[in-house]
Amino acid sequence: NFTNVRKERAVGENNSKIYDIENFTLSYSYNEVFSRNINTKYSIRKDFNGGLGYNFNTQPKNIKPFSKVKFLKKGKYLRLLKDFNFYTSPKQFSFRTDLNRSYLETKMRNTSSVQIDLPAMYSKLFTMNRIYNMKYDLSRSIKLNFSARSQSIVDEPYGRIDTKQKR
Repeated sequence: NFTNVRKERAVGENNSKIYDIENFTLSYSYNEVFSRNINTKYSIRKDFNGGLGYNFNTQPKNIKPFSKVKFLKKGKYLRLLKDFNFYTSPKQFSFRTDLNRSYLETKMRNTSSVQIDLPAMYSKLFTMNRIYNMKYDLSRSIKLNFSARSQSIVDEPYGRIDTKQKR
């Protein structure tokens, strides 16, 4: 099962605001596989994936505070002051957080002549990934790009996920 939710911006509407719902995306998926054979009493694999994203793009205004000052046009060293410019806000800001959880439970059959009940085996992996991006043009010639990525492993206790469920 997979679900992805995102609201699209209306056609012709380009005026994006930082708080618009169209800047967000949400996704979720779940997969379960059950198998057994002559050596395996049961094997259950469950995969859970979820994500939340945000992306804001804009066309910030470039401000040239000294461009219309006439006496700055005369000297070549004063031209640096005349050409001074800056942008009012970042060009892009985005982040994404993904959670991925994988669970495997396997119980083998006892195929030997010795009567032993073999215990179930468990394998779990729970990760969280975060990605951040920011693009900020400080001026026409100075641009700042920042990107960060983080991956975490979440420890879980040993054993079955749902202890109330009997196998």
